[in-house]
Amino acid sequence: MKFFSILVLCLIQYNHLQSQYCGTSHVDQQRMIDLSSGEQGNSRPDFAQTIYIPLLIHSLSNDGSSSYYGNWQLYETLGTLNKDFEKSGIQFFLEKPIHYISRTKWNDHKDYNDGEEMMIENNVADQVNCYLVQNPAGNCGYYTYNGDGVALSKSCLGKLSHTWAHELGHFFSLPHTFFGWEGIDYSFQKSTAEYKAKVWNQIENVERIDCNSQADQFCDTEPDYISDRWPCDANNRSLINLKDLNDSIFNADGSLFMSYAFDGCMSRFSNEQNNGMLNNISNRRQILLRPNVKPIYQNTDSFDFIYPLNESTVPYKSLTITWPKVEGAKYYLVQVARAPSFSIIVKNEIIESTSTYIDSLLPGKTYYARVKAVNDFEFNGTYAHPIKFYAEGLQTSNSDGFGTPEVTVFPNPVTRGKNLIVTFPQELGVQNIEIMTIAGQRVTDKLNWNMYNRSMATLTDLHLSSGVYVLQLTTESGIIAKKIVVE
Repeated sequence: MKFFSILVLCLIQYNHLQSQYCGTSHVDQQRMIDLSSGEQGNSRPDFAQTIYIPLLIHSLSNDGSSSYYGNWQLYETLGTLNKDFEKSGIQFFLEKPIHYISRTKWNDHKDYNDGEEMMIENNVADQVNCYLVQNPAGNCGYYTYNGDGVALSKSCLGKLSHTWAHELGHFFSLPHTFFGWEGIDYSFQKSTAEYKAKVWNQIENVERIDCNSQADQFCDTEPDYISDRWPCDANNRSLINLKDLNDSIFNADGSLFMSYAFDGCMSRFSNEQNNGMLNNISNRRQILLRPNVKPIYQNTDSFDFIYPLNESTVPYKSLTITWPKVEGAKYYLVQVARAPSFSIIVKNEIIESTSTYIDSLLPGKTYYARVKAVNDFEFNGTYAHPIKFYAEGLQTSNSDGFGTPEVTVFPNPVTRGKNLIVTFPQELGVQNIEIMTIAGQRVTDKLNWNMYNRSMATLTDLHLSSGVYVLQLTTESGIIAKKIVVE
């Protein structure tokens, strides 16, 4: 049973494996350690409150392509990143818009030279520059001293991934917990003393003597010799045993972001690691400090779609999906999909308005929609309750009283005081157009409408309170109704 659990864990984590998890070289790690050692005596401000650091995202695609990392996934990953840094007192925000770059040479770079070129040409000095690429030199990610930026594989990011936290740990001076063992395959069957000539730094022991000059040089991170990705047990410890130079047997701590444990094991930076990052920010990274920045908070209550309603039937053409404005939101992440898991996406966008338009759906099919309100500080955002709705079939009657593919209303939603335009086939024989409340109370009549060629009507200077109404057309063959939203 234990073997089966381990196997399942390995399969879950497989999607985050690449030829190498982190490509940050031990040379660059040593440089950052040396710089940090030179800063230890410098005074730093007492960060009693959260400090906000600007993150600049460079999102890449191939030449002529617009296949960038999805916004929904990006904000989920950013939400995880801020949660990972929460206890350190560091939070990231987007001071500048996402920078989109279409260049295959950088998006799929096989070596670090092209990656460093990408960073040198695009870095903004007072930002933490992060590059989302298809292939960062065969790794899930890396930090490079010369480029002074972080490259991240889009396939290694996600809501459950801590790759971004790991690489930003390097950016803020942290080495691997197993520093010195990079590229070395540890075997319990061998004496650890046999590795002395291969290991880059002094080998760390269970006994904490000289721990501040061994391996990662932090005394509150335990010894770790595993330089390949590894699963953990229920206590976030390595499944394999290790032994130090004194033959003391131990298991590596997989809870630390700077280890190579699987994402499901990771949950923290140690206290000394947090202090090391804060020291780096207050010295070498002072340009990143934003003492006057005030975060913007959103209303955290979930909200409902205005239209369509859950389990409702909608026209398969000219569908406008609407939701209420969320106080504090800057953008709305919108997804419409054919599957409840949102794996088959038909609409995927980030917009500032509270509605989105879909030209046509597949008649008779089921769809799902979700919206998340976000801003430059709150990445997890505020969610709408997801909805399920049905596109009318080609020959479906209006038995639910709403919608027909032959009648279009524009714009919908309509802003109070603006014009509303309704178009319809002339052969419908429209005799009267009214706007009703949901309860059925008439609020306008045909005298308010300007008719053109019996196929279009315009209502000018619409003055109605915000809300949902019913547009009712009386035709030669009966009543046709459409929902409209006034903002």
